[in-house]
Amino acid sequence: MVEFFLRFLSVAAQMNGQDINYSKIADQIGVSSPAVQTYFQIVEDTMVGVLLKPFHKLIQKQQAGNPKFYFLFLLQFQTKNFPMIFY
Repeated sequence: MVEFFLRFLSVAAQMNGQDINYSKIADQIGVSSPAVQTYFQIVEDTMVGVLLKPFHKLIQKQQAGNPKFYFLFLLQFQTKNFPMIFY
């Protein structure tokens, strides 16, 4: 479980500020899409990042947009299993 979360942190940090595609991230780290949503919620609840929902004057365009996630702190460290992890 922790291994998947560490993979998630690495992938999510590389996508910092980009549109979130939960299924793409799930495929990259080998978990389900709801698990990725839970991981984003954990990062947001611990105040390490923030989820920005799309905004547009037209509600239809707003609903069609993907949210973006921004990490508040990007620190780089190395581990034995993962050469570079950002969180």
